[in-house]
Amino acid sequence: MKRLTENWAKDLIGFTLPKPKKRTSRWTLLLAGDRGKVISIRRFKGVAITSALAIFVVAAFAIGFYFLYDRETDENKRLQDALEASRQKATVLLDEKERLMVRLVLAESKIKIGQDKHKEKTIETTSGLPQSKSISATAKSETADPKKVAETSIKLSDEKPASVSKVAASASDTSTKSMRDSEPQVVDLENLIVLNEPGNRRLRIEFKLKKTDTRIETVSGYAFLILKPDKDEQKQWFTIPSAPLISGKPSQVHRGQYFSIARFKSIQFEYKYSLGPDRFQYVTIFIYGTDEKLLMEKELPIKIQDVPAVSTG
Repeated sequence: MKRLTENWAKDLIGFTLPKPKKRTSRWTLLLAGDRGKVISIRRFKGVAITSALAIFVVAAFAIGFYFLYDRETDENKRLQDALEASRQKATVLLDEKERLMVRLVLAESKIKIGQDKHKEKTIETTSGLPQSKSISATAKSETADPKKVAETSIKLSDEKPASVSKVAASASDTSTKSMRDSEPQVVDLENLIVLNEPGNRRLRIEFKLKKTDTRIETVSGYAFLILKPDKDEQKQWFTIPSAPLISGKPSQVHRGQYFSIARFKSIQFEYKYSLGPDRFQYVTIFIYGTDEKLLMEKELPIKIQDVPAVSTG
């Protein structure tokens, strides 16, 4: 019995308890329903970390895109401000150009009035010389022969009403012309260009029509153009757009090319020719208002320039 006890003591002393295996820590999310159903989500920690990383990446991209958008918005605003400043500068330059054009027109009108006055003085001076000579000749004839004096007085009495009517007519014409000149010019043209496209056998006539009367906001009406080989041969004239002529002017105004301008507008006419265009030497431009009143009539010599054909399609 004693030996058995000693053997057990030896066995107990030599026996060591086994160490438990180390388990990895895991997180499990348990979802319990109202009816006792349990749903377990294993590896909850990994899912949470992955979701947090995804949210962080998305937030970083969102912040980056926000800064990019903000920078592009500032750049766009800066460009819009620069564009608005350029538009205002262009408006100021256009106004300055219009003022300069008005000054130029006024200066030209003053020069023209001065030239007209100089011509009138020259005509009066030249017309006064023959009158004095005729008076001296009449005086000599009166002293020479009483019969001739009587006949001359009869002729003068007969011719007096005609001369008076001529003077009255010339005075009325002068007053009408002065009234017409006193009316402000509504429109004017500049930069007349006549281009020839030999390939298309077509003439293109272009000019800029501008409003010169500052009292009105817009001008609307109809435009005509007459190509002339000669000023007198009306049969060889070509009216664009086609319209019958009365006294060298279009009679059906509504057939003209319609326009409406606030400041200026480029007007273009086209003419398909069969014969050579070099025969045209002059062009007359008519501008009518919507009430068919003639606003401008201007005849100008032209110089045709050859250019390559331009496709209109």
